[in-house]
Amino acid sequence: MSLRMRLVAGALSPIVKAAFSHAQNPVPLREGVDLTAKATLFVPRDTEVTRDVPGLPGMWIRPPGCDASRVILFFHGGGYVAGSPHTHKRLAWRLAKCAGRSVFLPAYRLAPEHPLPAAFEDAKIIWQALISSGFAPGDIVLGGGLALTLLSGLCMRGTPPAGALAGRLSPI
Repeated sequence: MSLRMRLVAGALSPIVKAAFSHAQNPVPLREGVDLTAKATLFVPRDTEVTRDVPGLPGMWIRPPGCDASRVILFFHGGGYVAGSPHTHKRLAWRLAKCAGRSVFLPAYRLAPEHPLPAAFEDAKIIWQALISSGFAPGDIVLGGGLALTLLSGLCMRGTPPAGALAGRLSPI
């Protein structure tokens, strides 16, 4: 992360966290953060960005030269009340570039409109959609806020687990 981005992140992170911790209704704050992300977080022009593939609401990030047969399934953070593919697309681009594989940022349901376990149920559906579209479990790396929960759920069901589990990362 550049010095400029570290300074911006350092200044914004406490403000955003404080706003959400005191909000009676996180929806307007979530919408504001998402609009800001759409207007300010960009990926290089040569990156393929595909939105809302049938059966997979979310965003695919594919920099040039990445292996489209392998994927990082990255669940954005936000405490299950905020965040979106837009808030994490720059981070996803960096992951894709470094790992040499596509990143899929799912748009899962958020609280309070959709209380838990809605996000986890969406994660299981998204996993199955990736498998049904031809990805082998070993070619999927899980990352982000729901990654460990999904991996645990897959193991408890006896489903072949993902190829790897990435640590939690933050765009701020």
